Amino acid sequence: MVIEDDNRIIIEDWENYKSIVHLKTDLNDELVNCTGTIISKNIILTAAHCVYNQKLNIKAKSAKIFFRQDNVSNGVKILNNNVLKIPKING
Repeated sequence: MVIEDDNRIIIEDWENYKSIVHLKTDLNDELVNCTGTIISKNIILTAAHCVYNQKLNIKAKSAKIFFRQDNVSNGVKILNNNVLKIPKING
């Protein structure tokens, strides 16, 4: 729900954004919405908080990946054994 003036840009032409995906991850039964970037055929880069809960020290149970403007009922589901945490990076 948007309460104030909405000046967001709605993307109509996804041609320039082919590498951007929408992720829905399951972190301890809490659904988290994030974006990701396709790096290669089988790698998507996203923020750590999208797939890892530092306080509880748990990885996402699963993630669903939506390409372009896919409907929420579509998407590719991956399980947590496919989620990798990159070691801490500073700077």
